[in-house]
Amino acid sequence: MEKKLPEWAAIDGIRLPSSLALEQCSSQETAQWKARLVGGEHLVDLTGGLGVDCAYLSKSFRKTDYVERQPALVEAARHNFGLLGLDINVHQAEAEAFLAQMPVCDCIFVDPARRDGMGRKVVSLRDCSPDIVGLHDQLLTHCRQLLLKLSPAHDIKEALRIFPECEDLYIIAVKGECKELLLKAGASGTGHPPRVHCCDREELYSFFLEDEALAQACYDLPKSYVYEPHSALLKAGAFKKICADFGCAKLHPNSHLYTSEQLIAGFPGRKFELLECLRANDRRLRALGKANLTVRNFPATVADLRKKWKLAEGGEDYLLATTLCDESHRILRCRKIQ
Repeated sequence: MEKKLPEWAAIDGIRLPSSLALEQCSSQETAQWKARLVGGEHLVDLTGGLGVDCAYLSKSFRKTDYVERQPALVEAARHNFGLLGLDINVHQAEAEAFLAQMPVCDCIFVDPARRDGMGRKVVSLRDCSPDIVGLHDQLLTHCRQLLLKLSPAHDIKEALRIFPECEDLYIIAVKGECKELLLKAGASGTGHPPRVHCCDREELYSFFLEDEALAQACYDLPKSYVYEPHSALLKAGAFKKICADFGCAKLHPNSHLYTSEQLIAGFPGRKFELLECLRANDRRLRALGKANLTVRNFPATVADLRKKWKLAEGGEDYLLATTLCDESHRILRCRKIQ
């Protein structure tokens, strides 16, 4: 709790009804991100859970309704909101029933449960609870803005097919790991294609999916500097447009590594200085003793290569095993640029 919700952990008496509730709730950092995206008079959180998102979102609204069907979570939320000094109306109800009788509000927040009746994780929006697909029209007619939280494993194109009203899609990462997708939709939509925002503490990069589809990537052999895009960009599918936006070339259509002759300080991802471009059977690899190893579009796993070269993990050397645009398999020995 201290790692995930430090502000809550600092308050005596905070209740956690179960370890699963803590596991499934948003972190303080991702909840604070959501609070930046919406605001207004009235918020309704239809899937309250432990209440973390609701607590932070409520600070952007004059009135907030928390809705949750599980009694233990409802009682914990009511207790915790009081300790946090938050004036939030707490309701024990099914999301569908509450939605059917509520007035139009400024924003509805929904974080559908991603587990089936057997407790197994599900990814597709059609398998989540409540049934967001079936509630599509009701949700959008009861609010001016909808904020929908999805699993980081969710298919972006599927979500946009179900919610064509989407205006912005946020990929939220924490310390390089994608944590959640946030879909922000208006009741009528803007008529423009959605903009995708890649974020990790700050916005790293944003683009329109339509522009990515039309972009042409350029390809080249490794130059002085090599780049690995942030995980949020990889999740977003931002593979081609960044060539033009940052003046770099791709090493291979499927490798998702980039290169340039001059350092691109603002590239959204890890940056490396290229020291050597080696073949996999080069004896110098075994002589390293230890190195950090990443595989991108290469016919061997990290475990296979570590065993082959007798490599321990760590050190100053970074090895990128990849395929180049001439279809050759190479190991790029690099130094990371901090």
